[in-house]
Amino acid sequence: MTLHHIIMAQGSSGRIVIDVDPEFKQELYGALKDSGSTLKDWFMGHAAEFCSEYRQPSLLRVAEESSAPYTADRPTPQPRSNDVEEHTQN
Repeated sequence: MTLHHIIMAQGSSGRIVIDVDPEFKQELYGALKDSGSTLKDWFMGHAAEFCSEYRQPSLLRVAEESSAPYTADRPTPQPRSNDVEEHTQN
């Protein structure tokens, strides 16, 4: 079973509670302290960015995830005769 299939409890309060390895917790708090941030500030910034990307993925990420190769539905447009004349006169 993957983590995507686990149902997580969601209360109505504003609290988010997760269990992490105690050593990792100390490492995270140390890195946050060194960077001048708090866990809440770090989490809120990253969570907001994640939600924004989830709602409207960046074009770069969509292009990277696309497995379909580009195929042209139309032939390449040819320059109009006036365009060719203008370029050759300059």
